[in-house]
Amino acid sequence: MTYSTSQEVLLRHFFTNVDKDVYCATDAMPMALWAFLEGGYSRSQASMRDRFLQIFEEMREKDESSPSVEEMADAVAASRLPQLDGALNKASAFMSKWAVEYGHNSLKDSSVDRFAIEGVSQRAAKLLEHSQLGAFQEKSTRYLDFGKDDLVFSQGLLDSSWGEEAKWQGRQMMVAYREFLDRLKAHFEKSLPRKEFKTEAAWKRTAHARAFDVARYMLPCSVRTSLGATLPSRETERHIAALLASPHDEIRQIAALMRDEAVKLNPGLLKHVQPNTYLERTLGPMVEVAGSLGLSHPVQASEPSIELAWISPDLEITALAAALSATERLPMGVGHIREGLRKAGPEAIARVARAALESRGSWDEWPKEFAVGQIGFDMVLDFGAWRDLQRHRVGLQLRARPTSFLGYSIPEELHEPTLVDTLDHYRRAMDRASEFHARLFRERPFDADYVACLGHHCAWTAAMDLRQWAYLVELRSGASGHTSYRRIAHQMARLVMPHVPNLAPYLRVDWTGETDRRVAEERTQAKLAKALKGA
Repeated sequence: MTYSTSQEVLLRHFFTNVDKDVYCATDAMPMALWAFLEGGYSRSQASMRDRFLQIFEEMREKDESSPSVEEMADAVAASRLPQLDGALNKASAFMSKWAVEYGHNSLKDSSVDRFAIEGVSQRAAKLLEHSQLGAFQEKSTRYLDFGKDDLVFSQGLLDSSWGEEAKWQGRQMMVAYREFLDRLKAHFEKSLPRKEFKTEAAWKRTAHARAFDVARYMLPCSVRTSLGATLPSRETERHIAALLASPHDEIRQIAALMRDEAVKLNPGLLKHVQPNTYLERTLGPMVEVAGSLGLSHPVQASEPSIELAWISPDLEITALAAALSATERLPMGVGHIREGLRKAGPEAIARVARAALESRGSWDEWPKEFAVGQIGFDMVLDFGAWRDLQRHRVGLQLRARPTSFLGYSIPEELHEPTLVDTLDHYRRAMDRASEFHARLFRERPFDADYVACLGHHCAWTAAMDLRQWAYLVELRSGASGHTSYRRIAHQMARLVMPHVPNLAPYLRVDWTGETDRRVAEERTQAKLAKALKGA
């Protein structure tokens, strides 16, 4: 289509070209309006650019005060942004009448909501991140000194008879944390040989990273943090509806703020969000049933553990059959291919496994056809390790809850002879936190979550398909990772590899014991130096 000068000016502001069949929306395009335009493909023969122009023509037909294309183009040329914003908001509202109100909720998948959520507790952060479709980034415990941050408790706890003791216990824990961290920094600066590092900065970053890795076990779940969150609008709606029904005061307050802010940018898609108690699994009839079954409570664990809870039968041969099906050379379904492969025998199965994985590049994942079956793990691990592992949001993930009833981990570094006093310091602080948690839990079980620490154990069940298992194991077994979750990744590998003997040789597990991050830190330092030089 040939466009007028005004149309072209307007289109070039919102799209990357006006003359090709493939184009992108620019940052000027509001997310909600993009969602409506994309949804238009199912109801209109017009191109997206043409449909965009038609919006303003249709608005003018219904309301002469609506801006014309020519007026919009003038605003673009003169950079009159307020005028543009007003017109775009009006266009979004105009489109929402046929889009969302008539049941086209799939449009919410094309809109994305971005949040910065600051000044929240570690406990709240984990509940906020319980979304498989969301992308989250949180403050790192490896490079940031949380000892300088305030603690965050629920308002209900602060207003209760426990409020003053909770604040006092929290302050005592942070004083202990700061002393613990200082001791560890001095220890690792002394024990890490400077001569093995190329730069002073990489040596110090490595020493301090190791200190933070150990010190984080003592951080209470009430310590303040911040996170960024990006979610498709359909997931924003579902997630906030669940959060609004949370038994945690802090979460309900944050959810209400998230809804209010998101509606400012996306009113057509999100204005109807309300609490949904069905989505909050810690409430409702299942809670009563769970308490009535008389199931025994597990004993404290002296160290983390993991076991294989379930695994799909024929996992390996099904994955290989799916990979053969993807070649599009065999006119039959995966079930038939699997039976044929089984009859072909072990040699043929090994040959298929080799063909599927031998040519995999350094950064390639296992083929998507391997996303078959399900592998379930039951774990007892420290809350800090779960904090890192749950970020994958793959398959089934049941939420873990911080508690003192399963004991706490003791970092292996504290068993070094020169850290005997530091180990004693750690034990005293963790025992005091455990004792307070147990007392508070009897009267205010949800608020007790805030006084548990990242080193306390929690129970977690996670299930994933074969491909997700390989990805998680390869990523989290890396030498630069935290010791606590590296051990979990190693055990995940050991438990499943016997079930996939032909694929196991191609699993890239890092079995090394390196924990000082020297290689990673020197690589980071080199990148920083290059960036500064280029600037």
